[in-house]
Amino acid sequence: MAIQITPLPYNTNALEPVISEEALRTHYEQHYKGYVAKLNDLIPDTIYEELSLKDIVLRSGKKIQWDHEIKIFNNADQAWNHTFFWNCLTPARNMRPSDYLAQRICESFGTLKAFQEQFNLEALELFGSGWLWLVLTKNNTLEIMVGKNDENPMASGNSPIFVVDLWEHSYYLDYQSRRKEYIENIWDLVNWSFVHAELVKAEKHQPTRKSTRESIKGLPFYLRQRWVESDRTFIKRRRTCLVSGTVIGAALGGTIFFFLAALVSTQVIPLPGLISTSGNISSGFVLFFGIPLGVFLGAACGALVGIGTPMPLTPKTSH
Repeated sequence: MAIQITPLPYNTNALEPVISEEALRTHYEQHYKGYVAKLNDLIPDTIYEELSLKDIVLRSGKKIQWDHEIKIFNNADQAWNHTFFWNCLTPARNMRPSDYLAQRICESFGTLKAFQEQFNLEALELFGSGWLWLVLTKNNTLEIMVGKNDENPMASGNSPIFVVDLWEHSYYLDYQSRRKEYIENIWDLVNWSFVHAELVKAEKHQPTRKSTRESIKGLPFYLRQRWVESDRTFIKRRRTCLVSGTVIGAALGGTIFFFLAALVSTQVIPLPGLISTSGNISSGFVLFFGIPLGVFLGAACGALVGIGTPMPLTPKTSH
């Protein structure tokens, strides 16, 4: 299945004077279409042949194993990035973010102006070529993310909602090396309606954080019933039972291993590996290691018994 060329959402002269018709046509016809054509040459007879463009980016970007796959990712990523970039721009001048989008931006950056200033600064500080993204992170916050060369935030699990192309071919015909002027002018063309729609879509696919009680539902039934879904009195009794079992187990284990150590040291229970060259066994050595081992094993067994001891739930009294 060949990847299809996505048409521009506006005429090539629609973004003038910020982006000239010549610059946009060159960008679209030569660079974007070139990536798609190269990708279609690379994917036949591969696992990517039947995938969508986005799925190719996600799959090839997660674990690149061979040179051919690197080429597939580079061209697929550039093709997807350009399509997304076209939609981030609009001929309608000086649009304003929706109230909800403005609120989310202010939550992360303070004000819309502060966000734009930080975005501009990141664009100027990007060395070489790349993309500058506004993303919804996995923590459900908005963040500016720098993508060097063809890096895409989807590869790290973040959701892009806005991007500016900072490859020189996107602005050189109009601005030469004046990237600052380009990035300052691009704000007049931002399609805030598209950014809002991408934010809402990303939030719908955001993994929901489970509450403590919802997480508890994934526990085995016995633990849910005995520990979580019980009242505080029951939990206190269960904790007391656990502590008691640990203490009693440690005492019994220490006592048992004390007598075992004594029997070993007197060679009533022969352990040839502990006999020294003189034919004697160091009772201190046996006791030193035997008793702590007994205490530890006894405490562990006692704790397990304390956890597993059947205990009826405290009946709820009616008022």
